[in-house]
Amino acid sequence: MSAVLESDPSPDEESLWAPSVADFPQFQFSKREVKRSGELIAGALVWNDRTAPEIRQAFLVANNWRDAHAYPMRSIRRQLIWYMGNQNLEGITGARLK
Repeated sequence: MSAVLESDPSPDEESLWAPSVADFPQFQFSKREVKRSGELIAGALVWNDRTAPEIRQAFLVANNWRDAHAYPMRSIRRQLIWYMGNQNLEGITGARLK
């Protein structure tokens, strides 16, 4: 269970302890590219000279998607934990970045 400490900042103070959204990776690919990359990665990957560039590109797209979604998810989770502590609510939070 996650406990909020007295020294935990409020969400309004987040800018003092968390980097700006502008400092985090921006999403660089279309939904179509993400879907295609996901299908390629989920399939049977056969690594050879012909498929290597396509596989590398698929993982580049997937990793960019993950990086671009990590900050918002962590930020919301931190805010939720703060609000739970502020309202004296007990609970467990979880997060899973695909």
